[in-house]
Amino acid sequence: MLKDNEKLAVNVNENIVPSMSALNKFSFQIFESKHLLTNWILFEKESNTPKKLRLTEIIQNGYPQIKYEIKQQAKQWNKTEQLKLNQIFNLTDSYFSQVTNIINGLNNIEAYNAPDFKSRYVSFIKEGNPLPELADNIKSQIDEMYENKNDILLSYNIKIEKSFKIFSNRIFVSGIILLFTVIIIALLMANATIFPIKYIKTIIQKMSFGELPSQSIKTSTDEIGEMSKALSNLIANLKRKVEFAKEIERGNFRSFFEISGEYDILGSSLLSMRDSLSRSEEHTSELQSH
Repeated sequence: MLKDNEKLAVNVNENIVPSMSALNKFSFQIFESKHLLTNWILFEKESNTPKKLRLTEIIQNGYPQIKYEIKQQAKQWNKTEQLKLNQIFNLTDSYFSQVTNIINGLNNIEAYNAPDFKSRYVSFIKEGNPLPELADNIKSQIDEMYENKNDILLSYNIKIEKSFKIFSNRIFVSGIILLFTVIIIALLMANATIFPIKYIKTIIQKMSFGELPSQSIKTSTDEIGEMSKALSNLIANLKRKVEFAKEIERGNFRSFFEISGEYDILGSSLLSMRDSLSRSEEHTSELQSH
């Protein structure tokens, strides 16, 4: 889609718009030359007036230059357009050839004062005569080509706008999908983090009321898993201490028990209690033997 739009944009910038600009200039040259010729014949008898120089410049430079520019652009046109353009140039060549003959015949004051001036020259510019009609016909065909190019330009703009809307919609849909994906991932991560924490919290709350869980605690490889392992070790040590306390209760003072470490206060206290009870029992037995 983007490549198609890029091709359309390149065609618009490199062919359609320059072609329309050149055709517009061409059309205006025909329009301007028609009125400059009328002015040359009817109103300006002096030589080298600005308007006469302008008409001469169009014939000698303006038209050949715009003809070359349009032919260069027409290389990218279709066959029908190229054929029609050649027909227009043939008509224009004929038109400017007739205009050149007229202005060459009226290049001095004497020509304007000649008895046959009106019959030879004025008749050429009257509406309904072949030369003005030829100019109007040429301009009409140029304008028609311009409108055709403008229609193509509008169709390209519609295609580009439509493609842009489709692309925008795709971006919007992709954004929505991405948003939902992020939310789902966030929920999964929250479940993976919050639920284990709540699980550990529940076990600790039960332990605060003296209840030790009978089932093993689920562990994982992350930080929460490390917390679960530490809690599992704590529960295991407490269960060992409970069993040791029960052995002491039964009078088994020789039961083996090893404290968890240097700072195991509860384990040390149980050992001290066992030793104290053991000595007390030995002392009682000695008194009874006497």
